[in-house]
Amino acid sequence: MIGRPELPTYPFQHRRYWLTSTERTTDVPSYDLEFWRAVENDDPGEVASLLNIVDDERIASLRPLLKDLGDWRLGRKDRAVTGDWHYQLTWRRLEREVPRLSGTWLVVTTPGQADMGQVSATSSAMTEQGAKVVTLVVADTVSREELTRHVHDMVGSLSPSGADSGVDDRSGEGRSSALAGVVSWLALDRRSHPAFPQLPAGVIGNLKLAQALEGIDVPLWVLTQNAVVTDPDEPLDDPIHALSWGLHLVARQENPHGWGGLIDLVEQVGDEVGTHICQALGGGVDDQFAVRPRGLLRRRLSRSAVPRSSSYAWPSDGTVLITGGTGEVGKSLAKRIVHNGARHLLLLSRSGPEAPGAARLVDEVRALGAEIRIVACDIADRSALAGVLADIDPGQPLRTVIHMAGTFDDATLSDLTAERLENALRAKVDGALNLHELTKSSDLSEFILFSSTAVILGGKGFASYAAANAFLDYLAHQRRAQGLPAHSIAWGIWEGRDHTFPHHGLRRMQTQRALAELEQVLTEDRPTAVIASFDWGNFYPLYTAYRPCSLFDEIPEVARIRQSPAVSSGSGDALAVRLAELPPERQRHHLLGVVQSTVATVLGHSDSDGIPLEHSFKDLGLDSLTALELRKHLKRVIGLELPATLIYDYPTSRALAAYIHRELCPDDSGKDAGPILSLLRQAISLGKPEEGADLLLTASRLRPSFDDLSAVARPLPSTSLSQGSVRPALVCLSSGESEYLKFARALEGIRDVSAITLPGFSSGDLPANVAVMAESVIRALPESPHGKPVVLVGNSLTCLPVCATALALERLNSPLAGVVLIDPPGNAANGHRDELSALLRRMAGREGPDVPSDERLTATAWYGELFHRWEPTEIETPILLVRPGHAGSSPRFPIASVEVPKVVTVPAETDVLEEHSALIGLTVSNWLMDLARSTANETGGNIALG
Repeated sequence: MIGRPELPTYPFQHRRYWLTSTERTTDVPSYDLEFWRAVENDDPGEVASLLNIVDDERIASLRPLLKDLGDWRLGRKDRAVTGDWHYQLTWRRLEREVPRLSGTWLVVTTPGQADMGQVSATSSAMTEQGAKVVTLVVADTVSREELTRHVHDMVGSLSPSGADSGVDDRSGEGRSSALAGVVSWLALDRRSHPAFPQLPAGVIGNLKLAQALEGIDVPLWVLTQNAVVTDPDEPLDDPIHALSWGLHLVARQENPHGWGGLIDLVEQVGDEVGTHICQALGGGVDDQFAVRPRGLLRRRLSRSAVPRSSSYAWPSDGTVLITGGTGEVGKSLAKRIVHNGARHLLLLSRSGPEAPGAARLVDEVRALGAEIRIVACDIADRSALAGVLADIDPGQPLRTVIHMAGTFDDATLSDLTAERLENALRAKVDGALNLHELTKSSDLSEFILFSSTAVILGGKGFASYAAANAFLDYLAHQRRAQGLPAHSIAWGIWEGRDHTFPHHGLRRMQTQRALAELEQVLTEDRPTAVIASFDWGNFYPLYTAYRPCSLFDEIPEVARIRQSPAVSSGSGDALAVRLAELPPERQRHHLLGVVQSTVATVLGHSDSDGIPLEHSFKDLGLDSLTALELRKHLKRVIGLELPATLIYDYPTSRALAAYIHRELCPDDSGKDAGPILSLLRQAISLGKPEEGADLLLTASRLRPSFDDLSAVARPLPSTSLSQGSVRPALVCLSSGESEYLKFARALEGIRDVSAITLPGFSSGDLPANVAVMAESVIRALPESPHGKPVVLVGNSLTCLPVCATALALERLNSPLAGVVLIDPPGNAANGHRDELSALLRRMAGREGPDVPSDERLTATAWYGELFHRWEPTEIETPILLVRPGHAGSSPRFPIASVEVPKVVTVPAETDVLEEHSALIGLTVSNWLMDLARSTANETGGNIALG
């Protein structure tokens, strides 16, 4: 197959700098590639040569044709990437017997609902199917605290074990409840809330009920009425009632053990309503239903085939209005609209012309031959918006409305208040309603609403956002039913600055490609559409980590995951299937993404971009409770039992991913050696370790290096390994990810221990000299707590960098509290090559997750050469030397000019730190305590341990 040629990698970084593409590749003849390359380069001479055209006039005539061919080719390439971005929501009828119910069910109503026909019919049907029904009547004036107390008391009274049963024991698991489930009718209370008239009383009532049920392990089923549209011909209602659907959809992620589902009703169902609701309550993995005259329907997401057409032509004879138009996507959309025909733009935002980049956008649009006005306007203020609309030039009447404005409040259901909900809905909901009502009489060609996939997927911290977007989708259906234009687009994640979506496994969409897909959707007659780029192999296992989901049953990729023979033993199998399809190096990369995404989810981050691989979980904010949640989530994703000390044993994303890879793929050890390691192993197998060392030295000299810190973008990564209150803290210079983990665990709760990876070992350039290496370490040192200096620790190869850093700090009059040197290499003048060869032999023999990377191997050789003949002046900082051997043996230290006052000998053969990490950790701490008590009386001397 002829394909894209391999680019050379940057030395030892193994990154090829082609842009990653998800487009499908096929076998393409080489002559076709040459032709299209010439077309894309806009080179008529090359095209003429390929076509054997020699006449100058004919060659000149090719130029306008090349533009058309290039546009066609670009469109085909884009469609290869975006062809799977289109989805739609559908409703499928559920055919099954009405299941038996058991246990006690709590039915929650308002004072006026208890005698409603649908309520009584449902309670009767539940009783007939075996349930015991208990009714709780809730007034809209009840406070959250009062309702919580009442609900917990009621649950306690139903339990034979007393009033505390069913209340959260703060273990993170939640106790089982005497209740089998809760069915809430509160959303059908359509009266305006007396304190918040913009919101239905039922919305606030259900919010308080969900909060009152926190800590009780019982599924809550929320009934709504006319909150979703299952058929374009069904009668529609006020879109405000869609808020409840979106609001409670997020409970699936925020409180999976307390989530039952959503069931939407219409008045036309009649006596069958109770039977259909019992069908929904009776088990299965479906959790989104609609009861309609034709039966019980369940929600599905499916692919949508969008017909391809030529470029969409925006109206040139009227005004295009964009709300939120000064944001990044809004500015891109404005320019695209002008490119494709529009000549009069009106952009509204709260900042107006003062928004960042607004002046530049005006210049760019006018340079394209169009007129643009940017106006400051709060579109939730009906009178202010009416004034702006009245000011539109009658000669260029309003033709298109694009509503992008919205605010984001990341409150979870637990933290959300009526005030916060009302404020969060203003721009998106009130703004959309004002636009709808104020433009009804306008001759619009398009009314476009920017919604979000949060209304389909939910998401932790997205309650108000999902509610607002549910309103937009329903409004689009309502406008269509009234004969008005409308498209509501539920978008996935935009590239660039869009950090507002919590689902990992959704790829970021390139802005221009996404906007091109918008134009394709506008040619269709459907009021709602979904445009999102799913990475199903990542998304599906993470989304279903806490509980299964049938929403995606019609997605082919999900069907393949679920139907694979490997998916038979429960949780983690989808991930196992995905890993089995990947080579070892891709497996580790995939697991890194899973770990980062899971950590981001637990911490409530919108995406995993802010989860550095080398930062410790403690530094990122994980505590004992979130560590428990991380373990539970990972257990569901990977299907493994995980140790309680997980984040202490494997304190970074990279270390944790390596552990998971070793557990899931034990047979992949040794299959992932890089080319340098493979050559080193071959040299060792041939009995030529010195030649292998020479190879690494040569390779290390080909890596880029730096001699000025101004050329280094970021400080060296620092990882917190343990925390304690005793000072001074320890900072370890590291050449690997897990070098000091056991050492630090011995000091957990006693001293702060962190690790700094020396430049060039994990990635990046190598230091050109000892001085710049020391300077880079000093820049990465943490600020000394309470103004006290730290102790620097080195192990084996990193002992000499520790000494260099200590000397540099002494010259800056910022001495360390101490230096700990664990098993430093031998004298630099004798046996340098033997030392290096022995070290490399040990590294080359490692397997599984401990296999050294080519970066680490070449950095080891580089540092050995860098310090080969380095000889410092005397170090004044107190030094503790830990060495292998036996009591009374002579201290081994590579620097003759440095006096070593304290020597500890441990009986180890090779890796001193690995074999005696706990002992060394406690010995170091005791030595520091001795220093603090009596540094003046320190006598030195040798002691033996073990």
